[in-house]
Amino acid sequence: MTEVLNRFGATCESARKNLATFLGDGLKQGTWEDFYKADRGRFLGSDEFIERAKAVIDEPVRQARRSLMKLSGVIELLEKASACFKLRPEELMQAGKERRISCIRQAVVEVGRGQYRFSVLELAKHLKRSEPAISQITRRRWESREELAETRQLRAFLVASSTKVGEGMTEEVKC
Repeated sequence: MTEVLNRFGATCESARKNLATFLGDGLKQGTWEDFYKADRGRFLGSDEFIERAKAVIDEPVRQARRSLMKLSGVIELLEKASACFKLRPEELMQAGKERRISCIRQAVVEVGRGQYRFSVLELAKHLKRSEPAISQITRRRWESREELAETRQLRAFLVASSTKVGEGMTEEVKC
């Protein structure tokens, strides 16, 4: 806890006041879910901070290594989703509520937020949706007990794409 408080003031009292002000200002502008997904409700912060906090209490950082391919950003995720579902990236950005496209868009948001921790702002910008719409998709997907078939397909595609076959070639997966 002192690692956090030290960033907000020289004394414990001033640090606590400054931290409270900082948190209050942040909540006026949005919710903490817009910035970080809580790690099983216990940790809130960047990956680096969570790793350090878990190391202090001798808790494993990650139970299993992530098998998804590394992506440079939301644009690359949209390109992979488009390849997986045989769409043009523009189709995911178009207005409309066609069921198939909507489910694929939800899968992109769920994978983008859950696995890659892309921000709501980035996803909204590239999917041409409002930030509240992306937050709503995220909340609904996390609250849902059932994973979309499109989410499973996209994850499988990304896992398979991370497996290199030969030199510079990736294995193809049918979506």
